[in-house]
Amino acid sequence: QTSNNNNNNNSTYKRRAYIAIGSNMGDRFHNIMSALSQLSSSSSIIHPPTTSYLHETKPMYVTDQPAFLNGVFEIETTLTPRKLLDELKKVERSIGRKEG
Repeated sequence: QTSNNNNNNNSTYKRRAYIAIGSNMGDRFHNIMSALSQLSSSSSIIHPPTTSYLHETKPMYVTDQPAFLNGVFEIETTLTPRKLLDELKKVERSIGRKEG
């Protein structure tokens, strides 16, 4: 984490976050790219996300579902952790993810 000053509430305070991303419904690659695109256009994301390779994985625990496409991305943001979670949930809903 870096900061221009010691005030954590300052809108210029930068936080680095590593976020797991995945999809097993519909066009999995398109869903992931759409989410990353939406995050990249957010004014609270300082740099476009840096992404890992994507890996196809079999589902665990509940195995009667399609395989997942999974990866991780890194961002720098001025959002607090709670606000970042809210932003991520908004992106999920826009893509059609149902809570559950």
